[in-house]
Amino acid sequence: MGGDAWIYTNGSLPPESWPISMIKSAIEKTSLPENDLYGGTAVHVHNTLCKFCEQIRRLYVTFEISNLDVSALPKFIAGRDFDRIDVSNVMDYHFPDLLGLPHFLRRSHRNPHATFIAHFDKTIHSALANESINASQAYQMIARIKALCLLNEDLPTKDGVVKIEEFTHLDRLKTLFAEHAYADGEVLFQLLDDELSISGYAYMRGLQMKDTNTILPEWPSRLKTDPLEEVQEAREEYLQMERYHFENVWERYVEWRVASAEDIEAGFDWIDEIIADMRRSAFPGEETPDHESTAGSQSMVSAGEESEDD
Repeated sequence: MGGDAWIYTNGSLPPESWPISMIKSAIEKTSLPENDLYGGTAVHVHNTLCKFCEQIRRLYVTFEISNLDVSALPKFIAGRDFDRIDVSNVMDYHFPDLLGLPHFLRRSHRNPHATFIAHFDKTIHSALANESINASQAYQMIARIKALCLLNEDLPTKDGVVKIEEFTHLDRLKTLFAEHAYADGEVLFQLLDDELSISGYAYMRGLQMKDTNTILPEWPSRLKTDPLEEVQEAREEYLQMERYHFENVWERYVEWRVASAEDIEAGFDWIDEIIADMRRSAFPGEETPDHESTAGSQSMVSAGEESEDD
């Protein structure tokens, strides 16, 4: 095979790396056949790289490419700081190791917009099989209604009402896939965060998760059209997603900033809650002292100190 060939691994299809809508848009602007996804991907990537080169041509930019284990990266970049650190989907595999990198994020007094970015994919897929997370099923509540609305034409009905008791095995699979696509990903991510303490680990290293991403969309591959509002448009979008990149539907980009003094002060309450939970787990019969009595004793000490000074 020639040196200019692009060797694909199993499953590395164009729509698994690039949004199918962008590939389709690139095809429409050329004379390529409508279903030439590889050709469309080549055009889209070429155009994207050209735009990138146009943006940086007036800047001084250097690139360093290294082949090393992620755990060794802190030593490799020691003595430097950065405005942005993007660890991509490596966070799925080396979560603890990567949380040493925020130390190299530029401090907020030098750049309040410095951002640490991570891409979760496999982690969220595994959460779907987690019994403690699935037990709540909070993220599925509205998803089933949307799925039944979307697939109404394909399911057994009577007088316009879906007859679930008449479902075949294929009907159940169809509905399950649609529920999966329309489930509330943010609810699931919060359940996963509680389970793995993603925010907690990051916070202990001086990071605060942004309420809303400012660089990348939180859910770039999620379906945009609500079947409860535009059922036909939602159906077309769903069928296209089902055909090309169904597995990417749970991609989640997370952005953190350097924690401020206010964040750190608020974090003490969070740490107290963690310690209290640990005590309750270790000593189920023990009563946790209430905050009022603690606050009262502190006030008495303060008052006593003041009276001594007087």
